[in-house]
Amino acid sequence: MPIIFVTIVNYNGDNDTLSCLKSLNEVRVEGFSLKVIVLDNASKKVFEIDRNQFDNFELSLIKSENNLGFAGGQNVAIKNALEKGAD
Repeated sequence: MPIIFVTIVNYNGDNDTLSCLKSLNEVRVEGFSLKVIVLDNASKKVFEIDRNQFDNFELSLIKSENNLGFAGGQNVAIKNALEKGAD
């Protein structure tokens, strides 16, 4: 079964990121496995979430000590996804 990853870069946007995750939890997952990686890009307030509230995908959180910008944050998240077997 293919593994599809969604990568999200968060920077002080807890509400937007949570809204995005809730929307992803509504995706019909048929014929593939869905995994989501959220990279917190050195937000002023640490992004914390109960991973168990999402039953439609596996959620990984990565914390960056430095703000890498959007592209840099995506690069870290994508590298992590590839290491975990993204198709």
